[in-house]
Amino acid sequence: MKLTDTCKDFKEGRISKPDFIRTMYEDHHSKLFDYAAYLKQTNIASIEISDDTVSMTSRDKAVLMVQHSTPGKVLHLELETKEG
Repeated sequence: MKLTDTCKDFKEGRISKPDFIRTMYEDHHSKLFDYAAYLKQTNIASIEISDDTVSMTSRDKAVLMVQHSTPGKVLHLELETKEG
């Protein structure tokens, strides 16, 4: 189930608040912790989520990889050098 479907189910009263909280963690938020643990095995230093964008920064070259998601379009990747 998509995160937005879970939120809609709660807003429309199809699931209780305790079920909403449990489902949000078990089905959605826990995946973030999976990624946090997995990063140690990769060349990705960090992942940032913002409106319609997921950005990843590499460990070795501090390259920022920006991935945009537009409904109905194929995902694409932009590479930028991260200053700092």
